[in-house]
Amino acid sequence: MDLNELYHQHQVAVMNAAGATTRQLRERLLHRAGRLALDIARFQHRSGAAAASMWNVPLIARSAA
Repeated sequence: MDLNELYHQHQVAVMNAAGATTRQLRERLLHRAGRLALDIARFQHRSGAAAASMWNVPLIARSAA
């Protein structure tokens, strides 16, 4: 999977979470978005991408990358 696809999936999850009709669905979608954000950060760090340091991932998650 490429970086653009990960960005796309993350944005879709965030938008769907914003429109979720139940708390359970919103939490599930936000969890998915969080996992995708971690995948994006890992991808960027492995690639040496300059934007990697700007991606909004908690420091604990970054250390796991």
